[in-house]
Amino acid sequence: MTEADVITEIIEREGRTFSNRSADKGGPTKFGVTQATLARWRGSPVTVEDVRALTEPEARRIYAAEYLRPWAWLPDERLRVLLVDWTVTSGLDDPTRGLQVAVHATLDGVLGAQTKRLAMAALEHDTGEVYRTVLIQRAELYMRIALDEPRLRVLMNAAQPLQVTFLRGWIRRVLAFI
Repeated sequence: MTEADVITEIIEREGRTFSNRSADKGGPTKFGVTQATLARWRGSPVTVEDVRALTEPEARRIYAAEYLRPWAWLPDERLRVLLVDWTVTSGLDDPTRGLQVAVHATLDGVLGAQTKRLAMAALEHDTGEVYRTVLIQRAELYMRIALDEPRLRVLMNAAQPLQVTFLRGWIRRVLAFI
């Protein structure tokens, strides 16, 4: 899969329209590029209107430089695409930690020489297991983000129990079969 193909898939998943939902902690977004990412990319503050005016060619350049390049060293395409996509939704630290768990590296969120060396060794042994573990780590992160939201915790601890109370266990049970 080419770099352009990976970026096209990300944009298809993220959507091409401007979004500014109050529930989205990422804030204003277009093509999946947040206001903070655009400001970092341009090296100066940007407005909501700057995000709304973002063009697809610029978004593609951002994806190539900020999200694909950190993972370009990975020989396993399926794992690389998974980590690139996760980086889009979470930044580099969380996917790096997911990979570090999978390859038994120091859990520090730094994509350094030790993590890369252990990843390459693990991929020579069992690419499927590394992929599986990273995917589970990603799902676990999303569960924590959603289920540990303080307002939801209040509802889950209310006198009338909700089925969402069991969601973490159910999802973990399903993930065990990946």
